[in-house]
Amino acid sequence: MINDFLTREDLVFFSSGSRLTMGSVLLASENPGGRPRLVPVIKNEKQVYDFPKLAEIHNYYQSQFKKFDPKLLSVSRKVKYRVEISAGLKRKIK
Repeated sequence: MINDFLTREDLVFFSSGSRLTMGSVLLASENPGGRPRLVPVIKNEKQVYDFPKLAEIHNYYQSQFKKFDPKLLSVSRKVKYRVEISAGLKRKIK
């Protein structure tokens, strides 16, 4: 069921705070500050997205990686990363 929404442009992931200890999956209309799951690359046979430079990708990755709670990075013990589904998305799924 939720797989039907994973290709939709209106689905976003959102994590708040300086440390990422959990995340949320919402509809874009519920939280305009979220990060889109997918970004359109081509529309009407035209490229509509300029890919970032490799350095930009690296810098973004580094900035996000630093936000993860260090407990989540353990390879020797299991740690749960909670992901909540918004009320609006739950209604849409039902």
